[in-house]
Amino acid sequence: TKHREGLCALRGFTKDEAAAVIDCFEALRCCAPPEVSLCASDEFFLLAQREIPETEYYGEFRQLENGVGMWALLRGEMRTVLADEALLEGLRRRFPPQGERCVTLVTGKAAEALLRSFVDEWQKLWYNLKISLRGIENHFFGEAITVAGLLTGADIAAQLAGLPLGEEVLLPAACLRHEGDLTLDGMTPAALSEALGVPVRLVENSALPLLLAALGIEDNGEIT
Repeated sequence: TKHREGLCALRGFTKDEAAAVIDCFEALRCCAPPEVSLCASDEFFLLAQREIPETEYYGEFRQLENGVGMWALLRGEMRTVLADEALLEGLRRRFPPQGERCVTLVTGKAAEALLRSFVDEWQKLWYNLKISLRGIENHFFGEAITVAGLLTGADIAAQLAGLPLGEEVLLPAACLRHEGDLTLDGMTPAALSEALGVPVRLVENSALPLLLAALGIEDNGEIT
């Protein structure tokens, strides 16, 4: 982070160094015993500008809590959802056909490209769904911090201020602390909603809940 006064200097990986890390892992994976899982984190692939691997690369996703494989897992879930014709037909019947639904979807910079691909697919299926995707820069911790889970309420509020936000703002639930209904800088979703002047809806980091939130459909337990 940018809060390193008096500490030893650190620098991030370059694009070429990130690619070298991935190549090193690939070489080691060939000779690793079955019980050992060697997976380069999502950030290395993004920094190296390489395609994120398929879900098979991550095995049992043993480091998912640390974000290793999160991109691939969410992408795989969304492919499954969008390939389910029965599910999509049910959602089409429940999505209001009159007028438009306009919302703002918030994310960190790391996931912006992935969510952009989702939004493009959704808007092909629902012509009257209008989504403004906003990747928020992390000014609190520094621009090197790109995950949604470390965004602060102040950064979100400041970067959305004055923008057309639509009916509501969809906020990753990961932005809230585990021990309470607060962002890392102590802002509640209600306070953020008041600052922005529109409702704020918390969204799980999972494909179907994300799509339902975008469509404004409440899950009554019958949607699978």
